[in-house]
Amino acid sequence: MKFSFLILCLLFIPLLLSSAFGKSIDTTYLQTPLTIEEIDQVDWTAATKDLDYGTNKKLQPPAKTTSANLDFLAPILKIIAFIAVIVLIIFLLYSFVGVQGLQKGTNKRFDPNAIINTQTIAEDIHDFDLPKLLQHAIQQQDYTVATRLYYLLAIKTLSEQDLIQWKKDKTNRNYINELTNIPLKNKFRALTTIFERVWYGAVAVDAFIFEDIRKEFASFVDDISAINNGRKSV
Repeated sequence: MKFSFLILCLLFIPLLLSSAFGKSIDTTYLQTPLTIEEIDQVDWTAATKDLDYGTNKKLQPPAKTTSANLDFLAPILKIIAFIAVIVLIIFLLYSFVGVQGLQKGTNKRFDPNAIINTQTIAEDIHDFDLPKLLQHAIQQQDYTVATRLYYLLAIKTLSEQDLIQWKKDKTNRNYINELTNIPLKNKFRALTTIFERVWYGAVAVDAFIFEDIRKEFASFVDDISAINNGRKSV
């Protein structure tokens, strides 16, 4: 701050000095008395003998200067500069928000032949069609992956209903603590325990066990919808 103030002072000092000296010179000139000197007639005649004071002489129009020819470009340049500033602002906003932020709510194209990478999906759960991925995992009888997808779907649903604030670097415990609805919090805590035992505990999950897991998650999603419908009716 002090450095900036010093720079401004250095910039204004020449202006102040030039203004002060300019006023001093003007004042001295105005206060100097005029001295009237007579002009010798012979010298005057010699100096003006070649001058033509005729009234019929046509005056030549002044030649157009280059700057005058370019005056019409000034409005165009202003418009170009204005457009450039707008484009720069849009580019900066686009870079700051990010492509995913501007396309929030869109889902990446589902490839049934691709291997489901739950780590990539967890990076941005809002950018994937989780129900389709979940159905694909069930068809492949990959119930461990299906359990994690169900858990990610539960988090996504909570986020879409503004019950939690999703961030990829948050932990499961962070989401539990954000829930203010006690019954919903307790149920989500129970689902978190199920998910962690299956995913991190390497618990074997067959079709019968997964059916019970599916019912728990489906019931939880229904509870979220019921809470949201209650908000709308108030």
